[in-house]
Amino acid sequence: MPSEVGALELPLRFRVVPGLWPEIELAPPDGTRADVSATGYEVRVVADTGERGTLLLDVAGFRVALSGRSVSIGASEWKLPGSGPIELALETRGDTAVLTVDDAHRAHLVASAAEEQGAAPVTENITGFRLRARPAAAGRLEPGGDTRILDARVWGLRDAESGLYRAAASVAPDAGRTFFATPTYTIADAQVRDDADVPALVPDSRTIVSPIRVVEEFEWRDTPYGDMTRVADRSELWRSAVEPGRFPRLTTSFRAVDAAFELGLETFQRNASEEFALPGEVGLWSAGYFQGSGQGFGSWRRDTAHIALRAGNLIDPDVARASLHYVVSGGFDNGTDGDALPAVAVWDHYLATGDASLVEATWPALADLASALDERFDTRRGLVAAPQSTSNDLFDEPEAGGFALGTEVYAMASYDALARMAALPKVADDRAAAWAERAAVMRAAILASYWNPELGYFTSGPAGSSGHASGVWETSGAEAALWFLGVGDHQVRSTLEAMQSVAMSDYGVVLFPHRDDDNHFCHSVWYCWEAGLARAAAGVGDAALVHRLIAQQVRTVVLNKTFYEVTDARDGTSWRWPGQLWHAAGFVSKVLSGVFGIRYDERGMTFVPAVAREFEGARLEGLRYRAATLDVEIQGSGTHCTLLVDGYPADRLDAAISGRHDVILAMRG
Repeated sequence: MPSEVGALELPLRFRVVPGLWPEIELAPPDGTRADVSATGYEVRVVADTGERGTLLLDVAGFRVALSGRSVSIGASEWKLPGSGPIELALETRGDTAVLTVDDAHRAHLVASAAEEQGAAPVTENITGFRLRARPAAAGRLEPGGDTRILDARVWGLRDAESGLYRAAASVAPDAGRTFFATPTYTIADAQVRDDADVPALVPDSRTIVSPIRVVEEFEWRDTPYGDMTRVADRSELWRSAVEPGRFPRLTTSFRAVDAAFELGLETFQRNASEEFALPGEVGLWSAGYFQGSGQGFGSWRRDTAHIALRAGNLIDPDVARASLHYVVSGGFDNGTDGDALPAVAVWDHYLATGDASLVEATWPALADLASALDERFDTRRGLVAAPQSTSNDLFDEPEAGGFALGTEVYAMASYDALARMAALPKVADDRAAAWAERAAVMRAAILASYWNPELGYFTSGPAGSSGHASGVWETSGAEAALWFLGVGDHQVRSTLEAMQSVAMSDYGVVLFPHRDDDNHFCHSVWYCWEAGLARAAAGVGDAALVHRLIAQQVRTVVLNKTFYEVTDARDGTSWRWPGQLWHAAGFVSKVLSGVFGIRYDERGMTFVPAVAREFEGARLEGLRYRAATLDVEIQGSGTHCTLLVDGYPADRLDAAISGRHDVILAMRG
């Protein structure tokens, strides 16, 4: 911010510690890998010194002085013509620096003068970053006289290729067989290469070596949206910390794919640990790593329900149960879908586990949420009032006419789930028939109002809205429609084909492709909303689309070694919060419901795989389903499947199955 008096001093090595949620604070370094440090610095200062003002800039021992319009560096001095603000840009690297003034005057500096002042030698910290230790190890900005500082920014710089990175490259120099490639990036067995940067290295399925590729921020951006980009793990090395036997293990012919899946499982594990738990929420899913250790995102109703639906109930059922129990009547509730989602997720938990105790424990609260939905129900339209889609908690969507598609679908699915749970023996609620009827009314209204036959997809708003008239696509709504409406193959194929022309980017499906707003929802990919799209693609035999959706997220996950909240659909850069669990759940779900084609209902588990050649031989070991443990193997590729259970042909796995079983998906055509 502009300043007229005083001085600004910033440490060049420090720690980030939790403040009062959601704030962070900077603390002195402690010499551990938690310290934030850099190999160099870039400083940009815009100041108006007038005729008599002064300014001293001291960064890592390099000093630049302004007096009026004179610039001094040691014994050198020159006068700037004109008047008005002056911009100083100083970039330091080890013993050298480059100063640029007003994008016109440039000088090269060496550190000899700084050494004479008692500077310490170059040292290496344990993360491999080089730190030039100077007196006070700080950057200092001191204005004097009439000086006004209009803007001041400091960036720490990291080396793209450290000794650790080069060592990893020497172990696995060959990228190996290509999994997926576009003109701008390539995913191979042991590398993910983006043309704009050095590749991420994957020496084995539990290790990734990749530089930090985001710009970490330590204060909120000057936007109304609560934006900041954080880094939870500052090493360029990731090694899996997944507890053996806790989750199923995926093995394919590509280490990069397996590592992305393993990283997704670790994201489940860490978000349920003490590391990111808010008080009273240990053992529950945090929505993400948020500000870092000691200050996770906390448990959110919407996030938890979507995580549970997107594989969480199947691969992490105990934490899913605890988390859903908590958010049905607690946790953060920030969306217009908060009344609808818990019932859908709790019912799915019963289908995945066969355990009705969660239904029974939460039933009174679920029934209260149904009453809240009833209050929003528009009997004329057969819809509930919903100004926002299920993906959005930031702005109303007037193009949807007050009835956003995704929230309508989840409200319909909620009534359907309530009706089914009400029929369970220990619930036996006589409102079951009324809820089933309302679900049927809503389904008919959605099918009649949101399908645009000329465009061939479900629009964000119903007939009569501008979204329907102009064909506005909203990804989370389209995903929900294909997942829960039970539409025919023709509508599924038509929607997926349209998606690839109106919403697909090189890096994933754009969330709001028709909006040009400047916020984290627009021009962006949110991978969690692609899980149902991969599921739908598998259902109609589109193995190529399943492969593409998985590959796009593999690229982003392996390059960044985490699941960032936002990926820019224009250039593939990621930002905002790391360790976002619903994106990890979305990736796991794409593999389980897309490649392996896993489905389950009251009768049991079925498989509708869509297997590209790259997934031939894929194996999922230790998948828990109800009282059973499954080792599932894909043989061949294609979209026509013969199911073998312990060597015998079968149509499904019965819901009463128990024990350990070998499951073969024999693919053809």
